[in-house]
Amino acid sequence: FTELPFAAQFQYLYGVAPSFKRERPSLQLALETLAYPVKPQLSAADYAADATLHLLFWSVNEDLNKRVYMEINRRLGQLDCSVVAVAASLNMSRHTLARRLRAGGSNYAQILERVRRDRALELLSQAQLSIEQVAERLGFAEVGSFSRAFKSWRGQSPRDYRRRALAPLRPATKC
Repeated sequence: FTELPFAAQFQYLYGVAPSFKRERPSLQLALETLAYPVKPQLSAADYAADATLHLLFWSVNEDLNKRVYMEINRRLGQLDCSVVAVAASLNMSRHTLARRLRAGGSNYAQILERVRRDRALELLSQAQLSIEQVAERLGFAEVGSFSRAFKSWRGQSPRDYRRRALAPLRPATKC
Protein backbone atom coordinates (compact mmCIF):
# COMPACT_ATOMS: atom_id res chain seq x y z
CA PHE A 1 0.00 0.00 0.00
CA THR A 2 1.11 3.55 -0.62
CA GLU A 3 0.13 6.30 1.75
CA LEU A 4 -3.48 7.35 1.38
CA PRO A 5 -4.80 10.93 1.60
CA PHE A 6 -6.57 10.33 4.92
CA ALA A 7 -3.39 9.80 6.96
CA ALA A 8 -3.78 13.18 8.72
CA GLN A 9 -7.41 12.42 9.65
CA PHE A 10 -6.34 9.03 11.01
CA GLN A 11 -3.71 10.77 13.14
CA TYR A 12 -6.36 13.24 14.33
CA LEU A 13 -8.89 10.54 15.25
CA TYR A 14 -6.62 7.85 16.70
CA GLY A 15 -3.51 9.73 17.80
CA VAL A 16 -1.10 7.68 15.70
CA ALA A 17 -0.04 7.93 12.06
CA PRO A 18 -1.05 4.97 9.91
CA SER A 19 1.53 2.74 8.31
CA PHE A 20 0.76 1.48 4.81
CA LYS A 21 3.82 -0.69 4.30
CA ARG A 22 2.29 -3.99 5.39
CA GLU A 23 1.73 -7.25 3.53
CA ARG A 24 -1.96 -7.25 4.38
CA PRO A 25 -4.26 -4.52 5.66
CA SER A 26 -4.96 -4.32 9.36
CA LEU A 27 -6.12 -1.77 11.87
CA GLN A 28 -4.48 -1.47 15.26
CA LEU A 29 -5.96 0.81 17.89
CA ALA A 30 -4.74 1.65 21.34
CA LEU A 31 -6.54 -0.49 23.89
CA GLU A 32 -8.11 2.53 25.63
CA THR A 33 -9.91 3.61 22.40
CA LEU A 34 -12.06 0.47 22.53
CA ALA A 35 -13.90 1.92 25.54
CA TYR A 36 -15.08 5.04 23.65
CA PRO A 37 -18.71 4.87 22.55
CA VAL A 38 -19.34 4.65 18.81
CA LYS A 39 -23.12 4.62 19.02
CA PRO A 40 -25.30 5.21 22.08
CA GLN A 41 -25.03 2.20 24.39
CA LEU A 42 -22.40 0.54 22.14
CA SER A 43 -18.63 0.47 22.75
CA ALA A 44 -16.11 0.52 19.93
CA ALA A 45 -15.25 -3.12 20.68
CA ASP A 46 -18.90 -4.20 20.34
CA TYR A 47 -19.29 -2.12 17.19
CA ALA A 48 -16.14 -3.63 15.65
CA ALA A 49 -17.31 -7.16 16.44
CA ASP A 50 -20.20 -6.71 14.01
CA ALA A 51 -19.24 -3.57 12.06
CA THR A 52 -20.60 -4.79 8.73
CA LEU A 53 -24.05 -5.25 10.20
CA HIS A 54 -24.00 -1.76 11.73
CA LEU A 55 -22.87 -0.18 8.48
CA LEU A 56 -25.43 -1.95 6.31
CA PHE A 57 -28.55 -1.52 8.41
CA TRP A 58 -29.05 2.13 9.37
CA SER A 59 -32.38 2.59 11.10
CA VAL A 60 -34.74 5.46 10.48
CA ASN A 61 -33.98 6.74 13.96
CA GLU A 62 -30.26 6.84 13.22
CA ASP A 63 -31.12 9.02 10.24
CA LEU A 64 -32.98 11.34 12.62
CA ASN A 65 -29.95 11.33 14.94
CA LYS A 66 -27.79 12.31 11.96
CA ARG A 67 -30.19 15.08 10.95
CA VAL A 68 -30.25 16.46 14.51
CA TYR A 69 -26.45 16.16 14.73
CA MET A 70 -26.00 18.05 11.45
CA GLU A 71 -28.47 20.77 12.45
CA ILE A 72 -26.82 21.31 15.83
CA ASN A 73 -23.41 21.33 14.14
CA ARG A 74 -24.61 23.96 11.66
CA ARG A 75 -26.04 26.16 14.41
CA LEU A 76 -23.43 25.75 17.15
CA GLY A 77 -21.76 29.02 18.09
CA GLN A 78 -23.81 31.10 15.64
CA LEU A 79 -27.53 30.39 15.96
CA ASP A 80 -29.97 29.24 18.61
CA CYS A 81 -29.10 25.62 19.46
CA SER A 82 -32.03 24.97 21.76
CA VAL A 83 -34.08 21.82 21.28
CA VAL A 84 -37.05 24.02 20.32
CA ALA A 85 -35.10 25.77 17.54
CA VAL A 86 -33.58 22.54 16.19
CA ALA A 87 -36.94 20.75 16.26
CA ALA A 88 -38.59 23.66 14.41
CA SER A 89 -35.88 23.56 11.73
CA LEU A 90 -36.69 19.84 11.28
CA ASN A 91 -40.42 20.68 10.99
CA MET A 92 -41.52 19.03 14.21
CA SER A 93 -42.35 20.00 17.75
CA ARG A 94 -39.92 19.67 20.62
CA HIS A 95 -42.08 16.90 22.06
CA THR A 96 -42.16 14.94 18.79
CA LEU A 97 -38.40 15.22 18.41
CA ALA A 98 -37.85 14.09 22.01
CA ARG A 99 -40.25 11.15 21.59
CA ARG A 100 -38.63 9.96 18.35
CA LEU A 101 -35.12 10.24 19.75
CA ARG A 102 -36.15 8.45 22.95
CA ALA A 103 -37.70 5.62 20.89
CA GLY A 104 -34.26 5.01 19.40
CA GLY A 105 -32.43 5.14 22.73
CA SER A 106 -31.05 8.64 22.31
CA ASN A 107 -31.88 12.18 23.40
CA TYR A 108 -31.10 15.74 22.43
CA ALA A 109 -28.56 16.29 25.22
CA GLN A 110 -26.51 13.26 24.11
CA ILE A 111 -26.40 14.47 20.51
CA LEU A 112 -25.49 18.02 21.57
CA GLU A 113 -22.67 16.61 23.69
CA ARG A 114 -21.41 14.52 20.74
CA VAL A 115 -21.40 17.58 18.48
CA ARG A 116 -19.54 19.62 21.08
CA ARG A 117 -17.01 16.82 21.60
CA ASP A 118 -16.38 16.37 17.88
CA ARG A 119 -16.10 20.12 17.26
CA ALA A 120 -13.81 20.51 20.27
CA LEU A 121 -11.40 17.95 18.83
CA GLU A 122 -11.46 19.74 15.48
CA LEU A 123 -11.02 23.25 16.92
CA LEU A 124 -8.29 22.24 19.37
CA SER A 125 -6.31 20.78 16.48
CA GLN A 126 -6.03 24.31 15.09
CA ALA A 127 -3.55 26.65 16.77
CA GLN A 128 -5.29 29.89 15.78
CA LEU A 129 -8.01 29.73 18.46
CA SER A 130 -7.39 30.02 22.20
CA ILE A 131 -8.96 27.51 24.59
CA GLU A 132 -11.31 30.30 25.69
CA GLN A 133 -12.43 30.92 22.09
CA VAL A 134 -13.01 27.21 21.56
CA ALA A 135 -15.17 27.05 24.69
CA GLU A 136 -17.16 30.06 23.51
CA ARG A 137 -17.72 28.61 20.03
CA LEU A 138 -19.02 25.42 21.60
CA GLY A 139 -21.56 27.32 23.68
CA PHE A 140 -19.93 26.93 27.09
CA ALA A 141 -20.45 29.85 29.48
CA GLU A 142 -17.11 29.29 31.21
CA VAL A 143 -13.76 27.79 30.26
CA GLY A 144 -13.86 25.68 33.42
CA SER A 145 -17.11 24.02 32.30
CA PHE A 146 -15.58 23.26 28.93
CA SER A 147 -12.41 21.86 30.52
CA ARG A 148 -14.39 19.57 32.82
CA ALA A 149 -16.56 18.35 29.94
CA PHE A 150 -13.53 17.78 27.71
CA LYS A 151 -11.74 15.85 30.45
CA SER A 152 -14.79 13.59 30.83
CA TRP A 153 -14.77 12.97 27.04
CA ARG A 154 -11.08 12.38 26.50
CA GLY A 155 -9.52 11.82 29.92
CA GLN A 156 -7.18 14.76 29.46
CA SER A 157 -7.34 18.53 29.56
CA PRO A 158 -7.94 20.57 26.39
CA ARG A 159 -4.41 21.98 26.67
CA ASP A 160 -2.85 18.51 26.87
CA TYR A 161 -4.93 17.33 23.92
CA ARG A 162 -3.92 20.39 21.86
CA ARG A 163 -0.24 19.88 22.67
CA ARG A 164 -0.47 16.28 21.45
CA ALA A 165 -2.60 17.13 18.40
CA LEU A 166 -0.22 19.85 17.25
CA ALA A 167 2.87 17.68 17.73
CA PRO A 168 4.36 16.44 14.45
CA LEU A 169 2.99 13.16 13.16
CA ARG A 170 4.76 10.22 14.72
CA PRO A 171 5.02 6.80 13.13
CA ALA A 172 2.71 3.98 14.20
CA THR A 173 4.05 1.77 16.92
CA LYS A 174 3.80 -2.01 16.92
CA CYS A 175 1.66 -3.56 19.61
